[in-house]
Amino acid sequence: MLTAFMPQLALGGDRMRKISIFVLLVTLVTTTTPAQESQESSDQGRMFVLMNYVTIKHGMEQAFMAAMADHLEWHKSTNDTHYYSAGQVITGPRTGQFVWAAGPLTGAMLDDYRTFEETDVADWSNRGGMQYIDGIETQIYGTIPGLDNPPPPDHQAAMVNVYEIDIEFPEITSFMQSVEQLEALEAEVGHDDYHMWMEGVSGDSLAKRHYVQWVEGWDDMPGVDPVREAELANAAGGEEAYARLRENMFRSVKTATIHTIQNLPDLSFLPEAQ
Repeated sequence: MLTAFMPQLALGGDRMRKISIFVLLVTLVTTTTPAQESQESSDQGRMFVLMNYVTIKHGMEQAFMAAMADHLEWHKSTNDTHYYSAGQVITGPRTGQFVWAAGPLTGAMLDDYRTFEETDVADWSNRGGMQYIDGIETQIYGTIPGLDNPPPPDHQAAMVNVYEIDIEFPEITSFMQSVEQLEALEAEVGHDDYHMWMEGVSGDSLAKRHYVQWVEGWDDMPGVDPVREAELANAAGGEEAYARLRENMFRSVKTATIHTIQNLPDLSFLPEAQ
């Protein structure tokens, strides 16, 4: 859906500027706890994605990857079911970071996963993995049901794009209303990608929204399609109405970044690997 707005994301100015492009891995990533949040909205199908961004010490990437492969074998040998996907940032300010993601998870599954982390980190530390790490940043995202076109369960994309959008806090409701209208247009015309919207519930600005898009590789990266733009404008009631909808969406945005990731299936622990 955001393909049509990529030129706007690249514009300079006080209210909109392109900061960077980097990779984010997602399979498929408040004042209340995640479990409570999920329970309150379970009828809407809300799920969670747990993300860890690991900064590897300079010159230690090969040793780190070897330790990750060794740790993966521990997961398999213990009949563990706390699955995760692995990837690495390949462009932008996060370039080189290792990304570890678990999800989608229910609130109860997320709570269980956080409890399991103590055992998981203990094994990783015993194998000397911590000596290769310069820092870890943890984020928890909640899905926004109804604002998605997710891939089939067995879909394994080579890369994932993530649009990270920082919204003026008072304008979040207005922004999401525009997103809902655009999603409705996409559904009417026909989706041209697999995607989902997520919001930060821990570790990041609660005013941010994330648009996650699965792609098959560099040749599958999105671009503006004039024919499709015309179809969306027609579905919106004309060029003027479509332009107004886009303007309403972007006037709420402070900054936007585009993240792009490469999945590392050999270092991922997924059900089919068992």
